[in-house]
Amino acid sequence: MRRRLAIVLLASLWGCPTGYAPIHDAIGDGYQDFRLDGNTWDVKFVGNALTDQDTVDHYLLYRCAEITAGEGFDFFAVLDTDSKVSRSYTYHETSTYQPYGGNGYGTVNTEGRVSGHVRYRTVRARIKAFKGPKPENDPGVFDARETLKYVGAQIKR
Repeated sequence: MRRRLAIVLLASLWGCPTGYAPIHDAIGDGYQDFRLDGNTWDVKFVGNALTDQDTVDHYLLYRCAEITAGEGFDFFAVLDTDSKVSRSYTYHETSTYQPYGGNGYGTVNTEGRVSGHVRYRTVRARIKAFKGPKPENDPGVFDARETLKYVGAQIKR
C-alpha cells in the first residue's frame, strides 16, 4: 500500500507544471539570477513542458520585481530579453513486408513520421534597478512593489 502511494505521488509530481522556486540542478526548472554590477542582473526562468508561455513570462517578471525590492530599489527597467523553446523530436518508423509468392523474397516498405514536443521554455531578461519615482509612459519600466502585488497573485510556489 505504501509503495503504491509513493508511486502515485511521484508520478503526480513528474506531471506538474513548474512552480516558482530556484533552479536546484543543471537541468531543472525554476529561476536563476546573476548580479552583474550594483544595480544590474541577468534573470532567467525555465519552465517544463507543462508550463505555458504566459506563466513562464509572469514568473520571470515576478523574480525581477522580487530582486529589485529585495535589494532596496523601487523600479526596474528591462534592458534586454530573450525567449526560447527547447524541443525534442522522435522519428517513428513503420515497416510492412510484401512477399513475392512463397519463395521468402519480398519488398519492405518503410514509412516514418516525426513528432516533436516542448521540453523547456526559457525566458531571460537583463534588468537595471533604480531608486525614486518610476518614469512615466515607459512600457519597459516596472514598479517593483506594484509588480509583486499584481503578478504575485498568480504565483504558485
